Amino acid sequence: EMIFFGLQQILPLMTRGLLQYPNLCTQFFSLVGFMLETYAEQIKLLPYDLFDALLESLLYGMSHHDESIAKSSLQGLTGIAREHLETRVLDVHIATSQNHEGLIDKCTRRLLMEVIFQNIIWDRIEPAGVALLPLAAIDINRFAVVVQSISSQVQPEHQQRLVAAFQALLKPEVLAKASSTGYEGRKNRIMFKKDFENFCHEIHSFLTIK
Repeated sequence: EMIFFGLQQILPLMTRGLLQYPNLCTQFFSLVGFMLETYAEQIKLLPYDLFDALLESLLYGMSHHDESIAKSSLQGLTGIAREHLETRVLDVHIATSQNHEGLIDKCTRRLLMEVIFQNIIWDRIEPAGVALLPLAAIDINRFAVVVQSISSQVQPEHQQRLVAAFQALLKPEVLAKASSTGYEGRKNRIMFKKDFENFCHEIHSFLTIK
């Protein structure tokens, strides 16, 4: 709790302007990525406005031109998604949010639109895939709604191809083990990593977002 108390003191100070300073930006995201990977269960202690600022900083950082900042941001997003998949830690913030889109849907949409569907994906492909798996596993039906919405922005002749690529990637048996630990968890993540790389090569061979 003391660690997150310190984060509460830092977050209000970290404006977009300050994040333009490369060294400060790198150190901030490195700290946040580590904390959320290790202590994600503590985010329920944050007031909603600070949690929202933290989440927005991660969504900003994951598409940053600096590879290390992007990876730290995706590390933090993964920590939150995994913890929510296991313990529903975000429910307290979801209940407070006024965003009609929903916290998980927003994270999913922005990860897809701003990272995975962009050319920047190639230097952050592994952490992006690691973040996508638990986000999809939280509620695959909601995930499908997000994908359907995005597919409507794709050229009509490629819409079904995009949906089929997602269906091939997100196999039920892989999603079912998204929160597994130990040998089974590692095996599942290795399998998904390979499938995600193939998925990215497939969609980038035809994808054009309107």
